[in-house]
Order: sequence, then structure tokens, then C-alpha cells
Amino acid sequence: MQLTENNLNTLQQLDYKTNNTKHHNTKSIIYIAENYLYKIVDSSNYYPKEFERNIDFLIKNEIPNTPKILDKIYYNDIFYGYIMEYIKDGITFKEAILKTLTIEERIKAIIDIHKTLKVLHSHNIILGDIHLDDLIINKNGGYITNLDYIRYPEDKEKFITCYNIKENEIPSVYTDIVKTMIASLSLLIDMSLEDLIHSKNNCISLEYIYNMIIPATRNKKLKDYFKKIMDGELIYFDDFLKENNYYKEVQKTI
Repeated sequence: MQLTENNLNTLQQLDYKTNNTKHHNTKSIIYIAENYLYKIVDSSNYYPKEFERNIDFLIKNEIPNTPKILDKIYYNDIFYGYIMEYIKDGITFKEAILKTLTIEERIKAIIDIHKTLKVLHSHNIILGDIHLDDLIINKNGGYITNLDYIRYPEDKEKFITCYNIKENEIPSVYTDIVKTMIASLSLLIDMSLEDLIHSKNNCISLEYIYNMIIPATRNKKLKDYFKKIMDGELIYFDDFLKENNYYKEVQKTI
């Protein structure tokens, strides 16, 4: 889609929300139409070629439980953003905390987002920076949004420069598994572990979560799972929940 001055002006008349936070390190405006979202990105905070490459990947590949990418947007022949499906009646995992949702609805959403994660990992792609605000739940299940920041192995050096991090701090499959587990547990226990972690020490601390949650649980399997994750094992949280139909007992034991 090539924007002209006229349809750019029309677009800017729509309702919108901004994402311009230091914590998430992204800058964008999302214009809200009846059935679509128009995401206009600020490429100054990212690498525009990689950003467009990510959108091309999402258009060409069917990634489950994500908003469908419908078209790219250009303005003056320069990549400007994209159009995506609007998931109606959805709320973020963070908004869902303390909402009246059944345990079945929560488990369904958690399993759905892990399907997305596993498909991305099968393409050797990671998300790297998963937050409660990036995960959506509605009556149909769970979704992951903000996939425009997916990361390829060849992005390694650029991310070290862009985010001013050390090589051993580069996100990995393990990072995805840990952060998705934290978001999933937050939804299950009606508590934002993400907020608690950042208020405590501004970093992901499995030991902190373990010490906070484990003493309150009666379930030995959850304790064993945490120990394996803390030892660096790659165990997706949905696999843990589905093992031996454990998810049916989760409300009783967490």
C-alpha cells in the first residue's frame, strides 16, 4: 500500500494509541480502524531493513495465534509500517489479571501462545523481549502481538550495538521460554510477576520467583520444573502444564 497525502491525512483522523516507552524500547503509532490496525513505525529506533524483513516473513509464513499481516505501507516509496488484523474484544495478559476468567480460558490462552513460540523457534527465530502487554486473550484463546521485532541469528552484532548489551546478555530461546513462563504464571496466579521483578531488581530473576512462589505451592512437580529451568533446561511451560493432565489441577496447587 502506497500512502498519498490524502489517505495519510485520512489515516491520521482515526483513533490511535502510542507505544513510546523506554522499557520496551519501541516507538510506534497504531491507528485503529473497524477491522484493521495500521502500525506506523519509527525506524530511528531500529534497523529499517530488518524491520521490513520481519514483516515479509510474517506475511509469507502462517504463524498461529498472531494478528495476520495484510499489507506493508510505504510513503514516498519508503517503508512506513504495515496493516494487520484487529483482534477484537481482546485484553492483554496484564489487563486480564484479576479479571473474571475461568482456569480453562487461562490455560487455553497459555497453550496458544506457546504454539506461536514453538513455530518461531522452529524457524530459528526468537522474540527476545516478551511482556504481559504483548500477549492477548479473548474468548477464542491467546495471541502474541508485536512480532515485528523478531530476531534472527544474524542480528546478533546489531543488537549488541542497538541495545548496548554484552554478548552474554543477548536474548535466546531460553530467554523466550523463561519470559513466557513468567507471563503465563502471572495469568494463572492473578499477579504481575513482571512488575514485581522490575520493582525488585529490574531484571529477570528465577531465584526470586522461585523463593516467592514455591513456598506457597503444594505441588512437587512445579518445584521440580523450576529447578530444571534454573539449571538452564529448555522446557516450555505449556508442556509442563499438559504433562499428565497437570493443568487440570493447576488451580488447586498454585
